[in-house]
Amino acid sequence: MAHQVAYISDDADVLPRPPGALPGDEFRETCTQCGDCSAVCTAKAITLDDDGFPVLSALALCQDCGLCADICTRGAIAFAAVTWSGLQDMLAAEKDCIWI
Repeated sequence: MAHQVAYISDDADVLPRPPGALPGDEFRETCTQCGDCSAVCTAKAITLDDDGFPVLSALALCQDCGLCADICTRGAIAFAAVTWSGLQDMLAAEKDCIWI
């Protein structure tokens, strides 16, 4: 899957934000550092940086499922085309599952 990361710093030591994250300072001003996006990430691709903001520490693990956008109540992470599509795919797959 191709990843569309909304914010990548020019600083090589800074990890990218989750897909659909607001750009730069707008993200830092909006994010409450609650950690819900990290907690809901089933792929464990999102962790919190030293300041408590979410980063994609394992970009290759991100499934673009959109759960981080879905749980973000402040809108710091919003649905992007790729994550909206990913969430729809995940929900369709869940619907087809047989739970025992």
